[in-house]
Formats: sequence, C-alpha cells, structure tokens
Amino acid sequence: MTSKQRAYLKSLANNLNPVFQVGKSSLTPEFTKGIEEAFNTRELLKIAVLKNCFDDPNEIAQVVAERTHSQVVQVIQVLFIFHFLLNYFFCVGVQLSPTQLLTLNYYTSL
Repeated sequence: MTSKQRAYLKSLANNLNPVFQVGKSSLTPEFTKGIEEAFNTRELLKIAVLKNCFDDPNEIAQVVAERTHSQVVQVIQVLFIFHFLLNYFFCVGVQLSPTQLLTLNYYTSL
C-alpha cells in the first residue's frame, strides 16, 4: 500500500466509530469471526483496545490482519484501522459490490 492510499484510507476512517472492542479476553475465535462478518458489509473497520486488555495493540493488529486477510492501515495507541484486501477476493473469484469496485478503481489510478 502506498502512502497516498494509506492517507486516503485514514481520511475515510477519521469519521468512523470503533465497531469492535478488544477486552481482557483479547482475541478469541468468536471475535475474529465477527470481524470477518463485518468485512462482508464494510471495507474499513476501526477497532478499539480497552484498558483492561494487557496485550500489545500492534501485535493484536497483526494477528487480526493475518486471520481476516486484511491489511493494517494505522495503529494509534488503543485504536487500529483495517482495510479489507480486495485483490484477495479477485483471486478467489468472489463478486464485488459496485462500491468496492469504485474504491478499487481509485487505488489503481494512484
């Protein structure tokens, strides 16, 4: 991901509220499944890490990205933003929505 793409995604995520919160149980299979289901309707997710979670937010972000086939856009202390990798689904053959195609066209034009 280029710096222009990252900056664009950060600007889009600026107005988003966190969809999930990581608590003291940290990452569970149910949590990961919930994030995967959220990516069915969203392209960007913002996740908050609560104070009672003692794991490192950078490590949590990397693990979530690996499990959900997404990409970490930004990690800020207790918030991180994920972008769903559209190219992964082109390889698998999943059909994309018109909004996702418009976003993909924007990325390829940079």
